[in-house]
Amino acid sequence: MPYIPPEFIRIILSFLRNDRKTLAACALVNHTFNLHATPILYHTVAFTFPHTFTLFVNASNDIKKRCSQMVRHLDLSSFSTCGLQKSSFETQNIVTPDLLIHILRSFPELSAFSVSESLESVITLDVLKVLFLECKNIKAIDFCGCASSALDEFSRLIGRVQIEENNISFHMTSNPLLSHLQRLSFHECPTISEYSIIIPLLAHTPNLTHLDLGGCSISDLTLNFLAGTDIPTKLTHLLLAKCKNISSDAISSLVSKCTQLETLNLYGDTTAIKECDLVTILNSPNAKNFRTLDIGSSQITPLILASIKENCPSLQNLGISKTQITNMYLIRDLLISLPNLQYIDFMF
Repeated sequence: MPYIPPEFIRIILSFLRNDRKTLAACALVNHTFNLHATPILYHTVAFTFPHTFTLFVNASNDIKKRCSQMVRHLDLSSFSTCGLQKSSFETQNIVTPDLLIHILRSFPELSAFSVSESLESVITLDVLKVLFLECKNIKAIDFCGCASSALDEFSRLIGRVQIEENNISFHMTSNPLLSHLQRLSFHECPTISEYSIIIPLLAHTPNLTHLDLGGCSISDLTLNFLAGTDIPTKLTHLLLAKCKNISSDAISSLVSKCTQLETLNLYGDTTAIKECDLVTILNSPNAKNFRTLDIGSSQITPLILASIKENCPSLQNLGISKTQITNMYLIRDLLISLPNLQYIDFMF
């Protein structure tokens, strides 16, 4: 068999990161394949059902010790007991705060953590203190759908932001404690407060590059706060889909300061942003960096399409669903003018 450089093997196996069955088979080929396949295989540890979680917890200490240095992403976002005839009380006995803390501390190289509303009762103040303050290698946290009261407790612990209604100015009560965080998601968390949770946490995360507030009950106060910080200059991904209480002016003002923005999602159930503000965004120098843009349900006119054609040459994904454009020649010209476009959504 011809000699294959290890670097080539590593590159080839990296393409299988989403095919865990094949990757596991490759790990059994020989020592070299095992050496390069195993870190990819254990990069993301995801638990969907209590059974797999229990198997992991009961695994020997030797196995957990071997994989602890490899795990980079602990994904509990799809954890569910649906169809298993288990109550939420029984789930709490399987995944406990103490057990979650033990797992977090067992993965010193952990860089990403995801959880959803199915485990929000497990997200206690002690868990958050370990997750935010002890796991210094954590770069990304996703609280999809969570409404845990512990988030409010944690924001009080790290110091609140003082909001002066007259001037809308913000004063930190402590230095930023979460500078290591780069990605933060509160996707579909409509019940958490922007005053007591979202703004205080944003105040402590000055180095964010990815921010997902889609579906949150935020107002212009949050956007104005962000616009008054250095966060916009570092943001590459900003998702504000289905945020019903933010104004068109505030969106335009914030996005105009996001000089590195590559992904912008402003999709709404109803018209979210005015034509004039959308034109301002699309005509700004920042638009040339857009790779993903979703403005579905916005007031999309021929002028908007012309602005996209002229100013967004790097677009790969475009969402203009529920558009009022009926002239398919305009759509055709748009497609021709965007050579890098791979996906477009213009569902009527």
